[in-house]
Amino acid sequence: MIIPVFLMNRGCPHRCLFCNERLTAGDRPERVTEAAFTETVRAHLESVPRKGGPVQIAFYGGTFTGMEPEEQRRLLDMAAPFLREGAVDGIRISTRPDGIDKEALDLLQTAGVTTVEVGAQSLHDGVLMESRRGHTETDTVRALTLLREQGFETGIHLMAGLPGTAPTFSPKPSGRPLRSVRIWSGSIPRSSSGTPPSPMPFIKGRTGP
Repeated sequence: MIIPVFLMNRGCPHRCLFCNERLTAGDRPERVTEAAFTETVRAHLESVPRKGGPVQIAFYGGTFTGMEPEEQRRLLDMAAPFLREGAVDGIRISTRPDGIDKEALDLLQTAGVTTVEVGAQSLHDGVLMESRRGHTETDTVRALTLLREQGFETGIHLMAGLPGTAPTFSPKPSGRPLRSVRIWSGSIPRSSSGTPPSPMPFIKGRTGP
């Protein structure tokens, strides 16, 4: 079971072409308070029966490692009591490839983070440039290698339909150090406001370890 806590673009260095977090997660506060966090986790634990699989608190909707270390620790400290109680089995965060280095991973590891989802969106540099991602395929490969070396369960987010993507979508996951792959629809229709809507998921897949 995944218990999602949304960070609403916290830690993101800029806004990518396709991003509109409020369409994805709804109108949520910019800052997660301890009271709201505890209420969210307790509500999920009480309303969804445990089915034997792992239970993780997941920080989504921002670049977790892009936030100041003090803010990362504040959020991770909120999850710590649930880990100590055995109510949850681990913590999951999402971040950008260029937001991952050894120092960042050391902080996560000491706080009980077990899974890191990497928002690569594409493994083609031309597509990344047109989508205003600000990182490269090399950054993604480096990040995934670091995560595997430090023992994290690792997933990657990819998007089909981004500007510059070939008609036949090729995520190229083979041979990469991946645990899971999440693929999103990346069509970006024009809107009257000029703000591209957020992508909506259409496939969730997994690869082998």
